[in-house]
Amino acid sequence: MADVLVFKSNIYLQHEARALCQALESVPGVERCTLDLEDCDRVLRVQGDALESNALVKIVGDWGLSIEELD
Repeated sequence: MADVLVFKSNIYLQHEARALCQALESVPGVERCTLDLEDCDRVLRVQGDALESNALVKIVGDWGLSIEELD
């Protein structure tokens, strides 16, 4: 069964969301990425196997964006 990690983000633009999800979906283990820009927390959901929250935070940070894992 796949893991789902949920993050609060500072992503506001649709083209950034689309490009970031494409990049994250190329990360080994990531099966799917969605970003809800309509939610007040701009929720990023990443689904896959053996996902590392810290690794995803770093990848997003390398894009100049930030995410924070939600419980």
